Amino acid sequence: MKIVPALLLIAFLTSSVAHAQVTAFTILHFITIALGQFVAVGVGIALVVFIWGLVRFIANAGDEKGVAEGKQRMVWGIVGLFLVVTVWGVVTLLTQLFGVDASQPGGNRCPPPQIDLSGGGTMEPC
Repeated sequence: MKIVPALLLIAFLTSSVAHAQVTAFTILHFITIALGQFVAVGVGIALVVFIWGLVRFIANAGDEKGVAEGKQRMVWGIVGLFLVVTVWGVVTLLTQLFGVDASQPGGNRCPPPQIDLSGGGTMEPC
């Protein structure tokens, strides 16, 4: 009996995808949106970790163990910030390198070809 809901879900998703005209550009658009959200959250978390480490470093100025713990958190905050910004840069580089406009669903698709029945038609390249 557990198979029936799974089969219904698969049938629904398959029909939804078949009629949605999903292209690589629309997938890239949604990935770009998700990575944009990831970058914003990741930078926020990395800054919070760094500031938390800085506060612990200053608050425990007389305690060597507390100072070391604060330094460690500051280092991990900087590493996290570096990783998030690097991922953001690589994604931006790849979208520009391949000429994909990921800011709009569908990207920069070519218009569909049209047949000119007048006899002297020219096709414009994408």
